[in-house]
Amino acid sequence: YSTRVILSLSDLIYIKYGDLRTIENYCLKAFKYFPYDSYTIYALANTYKLMNNHEKYAFFSYIYGLRNHSVEALKTAYNEYLLLNDRNKAEKIMNKITFIERELQKRK
Repeated sequence: YSTRVILSLSDLIYIKYGDLRTIENYCLKAFKYFPYDSYTIYALANTYKLMNNHEKYAFFSYIYGLRNHSVEALKTAYNEYLLLNDRNKAEKIMNKITFIERELQKRK
């Protein structure tokens, strides 16, 4: 298994067939074998965004934001959890956003 092959195959499937379920299956296999790969997590977040699955989109955006210290991805997860009316997770994410922003300010 290789993320380069799996994710390239997913891109081709999307372009040719637009089959999001198959793409989801391949991306989940990539995530199973390479759970720390940022591109795999990003691909899953985008797949769930296209599938209109807000809960999983929020989850993978959150993981991507943590993995890459991406405030934008964390804000996306925060907004999705607010839409899902999950205040506890939204508050947890806002605390992480605040922490990351403070750390970035310290570096300047």
